[in-house]
Amino acid sequence: MLYSVYLIEHPDHVCTVHYFPPEEEEKRLNWMRHLGILRFEKLGVVDHLRNGFDEEVALVQRSSRPMLLLEHWLNDGRSYMSVDHAKKMLAADSSDYSWMSGRDSGNHAFIRFVPYFYPSLVFRSYCVADFEIPTTTPVRLFIQETMIRPICSLSIVSDDDTYSKGDWRESLGEVAAEVGHPGIIDVRLSDVSDLITECSRKMLLVSDEMAPKYIPRNWLESAVSNLDLRRSRIENESAGYVVH
Repeated sequence: MLYSVYLIEHPDHVCTVHYFPPEEEEKRLNWMRHLGILRFEKLGVVDHLRNGFDEEVALVQRSSRPMLLLEHWLNDGRSYMSVDHAKKMLAADSSDYSWMSGRDSGNHAFIRFVPYFYPSLVFRSYCVADFEIPTTTPVRLFIQETMIRPICSLSIVSDDDTYSKGDWRESLGEVAAEVGHPGIIDVRLSDVSDLITECSRKMLLVSDEMAPKYIPRNWLESAVSNLDLRRSRIENESAGYVVH
């Protein structure tokens, strides 16, 4: 059976490979557009599902943009990030969320934590609560690896088991949060940005299209450097030079 192979870039700039039967190709792509994917690229057509690592990497190498493998032996499946986005992050060298850049309402941006859901970004410029004295409570903010390591996300749960136990996790410190409906905790985005700078691993902001996710700068810098070195070696060998 034939399958069309697509490389999909999600709103957090993480890319994954998808196999669509030709008769469902347009329907699947339309649904992913509805979900807000940033980009997609067709890598080719295969005559059966290829589950092996080497086969998928060979397909990804067909992409018009070089890709980094977000590699960790505990990862659930394989994910990638474009090298151009990685280099853009390294050049910016920032963990500061820029979604409110140029607007005069930065104090109304919050990261919302709701039990059993991923954190979300909310902008409360017209909330009734903004005209009242909010109820506040101290919470401890954590940063932890997701199931797409080394991508990291935020949490306010001291024993959060959203991801596998044993993954890297760190307390960033305590912050005053605002309490909405039962179970809804809003942490001001500016406070999040301040705490991220205190992390023992320097973090870079991965995406400003959704609730912030981060990646360790050292990991990303090493991955880009190693990829550039491998590409240089291949180019030199193709030109007849051997690099030791």
